[in-house]
Amino acid sequence: MTATKYRVKVNTTFSSWDDVTRGIPQGSVLGPLLFLIYINDLIDSCGTYSEVFVFADAAKFFRYILTLDDSKSLQNALESLQNWSKQWLLNLNIKKMQSSFLWKSVDTSYIYSLSDDHNHSNDTARANEMVDLGVAYVSMKNCPSESTYTLKLTKHT
Repeated sequence: MTATKYRVKVNTTFSSWDDVTRGIPQGSVLGPLLFLIYINDLIDSCGTYSEVFVFADAAKFFRYILTLDDSKSLQNALESLQNWSKQWLLNLNIKKMQSSFLWKSVDTSYIYSLSDDHNHSNDTARANEMVDLGVAYVSMKNCPSESTYTLKLTKHT
C-alpha cells in the first residue's frame, strides 16, 4: 500500500491528505481471502461457549438458554470475542451489538454486556427482531402458543 493516500469530506469541506499505513484496498482480489484467514480463529476462540456463525464481516453467537449457566456461557463467548478483537487490533462496534430472544420460554432477565475502550461496561441492545441475510427472525414472546414459528422475508436496504 505504498503511495496510497486518503482524505475525508464533510459536506463541502475536505481534510488534508494523509497516508494509508495499513489495510487492503477495497475491491482487491486478495481482500476476501486475507480477511477469512484473519478471522479464521474466531470460531476457535469463542466456540467453546456458544455456536458461532460467521458470514462476511458479521458474526452471530447462538446458544439455547435453559439455565443461568447457559446465560453465563454466552456472556463468556462475548468476552472471548472481545479478547480476540483486542489481540488482533480490531475495534468492535459495541453499539451495533444486540441480543435477541426468539423463543417464548426463554428467561430474558440476564443482561449481556461488553466493555468499551475505556473499560466501561455496555449492555447489548435488546431486539425483538433480528435480520440475517434478508430473513427476519421475530421474537415469539407475544405469540399465543410456543409452537408458533414466525419467519418473514425482508428486502435488504
